[in-house]
Amino acid sequence: MALGDGGGRRGSGYLIGPGRVLTAAHVIAGAVAVRVRFDADRPGARELVGEPAWADERTDVAVLLVPGEDRPPVRFGRLDGHELPYECRAVGFPRFKLRADPRDGSRYRDMCDAFGTLAPLSNRREGTLSIAVTPPDRDVDPRASPWEGMSGALVWVAGHVVGIVSRHHRPDGLGTLAAVSAERWADGVDAARVAALEDLLGTSLHPDRLPCVPVPPGPGRTPNPSPASARIVVATSDAATPPRPAAGWHGGTEVDVEGHRYLLHSEHLDDAFCAVRSVHVRRARGLCLTRGQGRSSAGGYVWLHRVDARTDGPDARTALRELAAEYGLIDELGPIPGLPIPIAVTGGRGTSTLVLGWPPARLGGGPGETLAEVCGAWAAPVDPWRTARLLAGLGGLCATLAPLHRRGIGHRRLAANGIIALDDGRLVLRDLGLAVREPRSGEAPVGHPAPEQSRRRGSGTPGPHTDVYRLAAIAYHLVTGRAPNPIAPTPGAILGPDLPASLGRALVQGLAADPRSRPDIGEFAAALTAVRDELA
Repeated sequence: MALGDGGGRRGSGYLIGPGRVLTAAHVIAGAVAVRVRFDADRPGARELVGEPAWADERTDVAVLLVPGEDRPPVRFGRLDGHELPYECRAVGFPRFKLRADPRDGSRYRDMCDAFGTLAPLSNRREGTLSIAVTPPDRDVDPRASPWEGMSGALVWVAGHVVGIVSRHHRPDGLGTLAAVSAERWADGVDAARVAALEDLLGTSLHPDRLPCVPVPPGPGRTPNPSPASARIVVATSDAATPPRPAAGWHGGTEVDVEGHRYLLHSEHLDDAFCAVRSVHVRRARGLCLTRGQGRSSAGGYVWLHRVDARTDGPDARTALRELAAEYGLIDELGPIPGLPIPIAVTGGRGTSTLVLGWPPARLGGGPGETLAEVCGAWAAPVDPWRTARLLAGLGGLCATLAPLHRRGIGHRRLAANGIIALDDGRLVLRDLGLAVREPRSGEAPVGHPAPEQSRRRGSGTPGPHTDVYRLAAIAYHLVTGRAPNPIAPTPGAILGPDLPASLGRALVQGLAADPRSRPDIGEFAAALTAVRDELA
């Protein structure tokens, strides 16, 4: 983890299922950024950005989201109440496993596979599990526990996760660790947050529904199944190391913009040439790692858009100018709710980078999710309650777009993956899309292009009316579960019996093939608000 003061901390964790890492809450407490390293210091090592999804300091449990890692879920359990000792296992990266590589002198932490005995009657008042393990040979630094870094390792009994290593009590000696039992992870946590944790874990934490792990039989006990080493992770800080070159952008890359360092996230990352091969475009969400006096500071999320002109020419010069123009337009419009915050725009020889603020979610402090993520990427139609919430958000987005439209400018690239949904239901823009680019046929193939954005003759010129179509298309897709046909007329009876006919009429008007037949942004917002009030 990279902390706000420039320091760092290490801990252990385990990939418990698709994209979810379980660790101890104190491992990530106060972290500005969390790097999750799989197969650390081995040939197949990879480093990703972990997003805190759930944490509780009292129970010392935390879950990180790590997109792109897909493994079957683990099994959780609780001890069955026997007073006999249980054989258990935990794997992590403690301090005493710090080693020096003889080849280059670099230092690394090796993995510790700790087999131990769990004593059920110990630490009952504290509420932790006491685990006797083989101690390290010596205590080289009395100021720091040799087990530092083992926190977050999962405790296994008979193929089930029964706890998380949380601390080492020095008075207990070097051969004892304390772990938080799975049946205590919900203690003192309100019901809504417990439900969120259970969804992330894929198991109930209620004592009556958490599977019971029996104590193995006597001397011939069954060996504890081995945790898969590829799932065991170390969360680490490399805050003191220089940024890696930005020749290629990927999750875990650090880029520098005007003295600010940003850690790139793997999701929402695009690194490719445009249709014009002379222009290389990179886009990514990032996390600021450095303190600053301006609009960017440690812990803030940003949207980075970089253009590299490989050869000089009109297309390359236009792409570079557009980034500066987008920054200038946002700054000129002023603080309008729903517009991104302009942080910086830089220019060099053939390179320009635009930095915009990515709003945090109001709950949990993580980055806001896109509308596509919130709504399951078009997995199914939404219900009436969520439809009303969506319409309220789209109505607010219309108000955000209105100042642009009064200038005769359209966003023209509105799509669910470019709209950020906040926890209170508001929808905000990630960027200004194509607002500073001259309208042309065939533009904006992503999302739901309006008919005038196609290459067909006679379809009109893209503009503010294009935004109305694209917003109506987003709403149509979400409430019906399918994309509208930009060529065929949209039928009036497009919705199911649970949604009012007035919504269908509003969407039909917004999806009109002829831009002149669509309502303006204010009229469309009023229609959505009226439907929302009807649903409420």
